[in-house]
Amino acid sequence: KQKLFEEFNTLSVIYEKPSEQFIEPQYRESKSDETNPVDEDFGLDDLDDSRPAADMHQNIVQETVANDNSADILGDLLDLGTNTTGSEAGNDSRWHLMSGASIDQNTFQSKWESLPQATFMDLHLCSTPTVEQLESAAGQQNIMCIASGDLGPEMKFYFYGQDSSLVFYFCEVGLTKSDSHFTAAIKTENPKHADEFANIMTTALMNFL
Repeated sequence: KQKLFEEFNTLSVIYEKPSEQFIEPQYRESKSDETNPVDEDFGLDDLDDSRPAADMHQNIVQETVANDNSADILGDLLDLGTNTTGSEAGNDSRWHLMSGASIDQNTFQSKWESLPQATFMDLHLCSTPTVEQLESAAGQQNIMCIASGDLGPEMKFYFYGQDSSLVFYFCEVGLTKSDSHFTAAIKTENPKHADEFANIMTTALMNFL
């Protein structure tokens, strides 16, 4: 209870658990860092803000060099009819989610608070995955989990991904255990690809649909 009181106005209040029981280990904030502002709505202040974003510039340069014709790359990126999934990265210059995406807690929280909702998912699954199963299935599609927790009747997750244009996508998932009801709010600075992100999340759920 003392730990929950110390973490008041964070996700610990929502989950009624200390942050170390639901925040992914790599995102936890060290006890010596007390400088992060408290956010009453989202509450990701216990995440590790010292974790740097992945070196995406190197990744995108490697993809660009692999293709000799930059005009073709631009043409492919503007092809909105692709159904490329997150796992089909490789040298494919079409829209896709990149592997190895990473983001620090301050950026995640700031973007989530400031961006409008781009699209919404509402599904009924045939079976309810565990926290670990859903995180793993999403990760295989390059959708990374920054925080998750089992609230009893419901599980909650915060996911993110980064596309081939270095644009981030943010996702809040709620999963009701009793009826396997899955909902997801998706936010991004590039709404035109929000539905494609949702399609990739649906692909991650295929074993449970």
